[in-house]
Amino acid sequence: MTSRWVRLARHLFIKPWPVWLTLGGFGVAAALGALFGPTPAERAAWASTILQLAGIANVGWGLHKLRKDFPQSRFIDAWLLQLRSLLAKPTHVALSATGADVHVE
Repeated sequence: MTSRWVRLARHLFIKPWPVWLTLGGFGVAAALGALFGPTPAERAAWASTILQLAGIANVGWGLHKLRKDFPQSRFIDAWLLQLRSLLAKPTHVALSATGADVHVE
């Protein structure tokens, strides 16, 4: 009979952990919003700010885990180099050619 309760608990609490995490996140955001905001509008603003920051932290943690899982991947390094070259001041090269004589300035 104990295994039945263990299976039920596992089915209710362990398998749907993303649901519990989401509900817990909303609960924490609502509680902190109520703590910081004296009016309902400010409570909602604080709660939404907390949820946004939690979302940004989640993305950052996911990128961190991705970098740990694929250490050989240098996608971000290559992307940053490409971005730097796009933002860098362009260099101009002037060529002049006459017959067989070529000048590079």
